[in-house]
Amino acid sequence: MLGNYKLNRLLLSMMTVFFVFGVYTMAVAFTSDGGTPFIYEGTIIGYDPADRMLTVREGPNAEHLFVLTDRVDIVSCDMNASIDDLKVGDMVKLGYSDESNGTRIVSWIDLEDARC
Repeated sequence: MLGNYKLNRLLLSMMTVFFVFGVYTMAVAFTSDGGTPFIYEGTIIGYDPADRMLTVREGPNAEHLFVLTDRVDIVSCDMNASIDDLKVGDMVKLGYSDESNGTRIVSWIDLEDARC
C-alpha cells in the first residue's frame, strides 16, 4: 500500500513538472517577438519602404510609427500581398508588439481594400 502512495506522488510530481515546463515554454514563445500583441486600425499617412517604417493614423490626434520586419505577413482581399502594395491613404488593420525600447514591431497587416 505504501508503494502505491509513493508511486502516485512521483507521478503527480512529474506531471506538475511537465505542466509548469509547458506553460513556461509557451510563455517564452509567446513573448519572444517582444511582448504582448496588440491590434491597431487606421489609415496609412506615411510609408518609407527603404527603412520599413509605417505611420498610421487612427483618428484626428492619434498616429503611431511602426517598424516592418522581413517576416511581416501582408494580406489584401484574403490573398497574400507584399510591402510594395502598401500606399499612403490605405486603410489597414495590423498586429504589433511593443519592444521594451518603445518600438512597435508589426507582425501582420490586413489591407482593408474597398474592392474586396
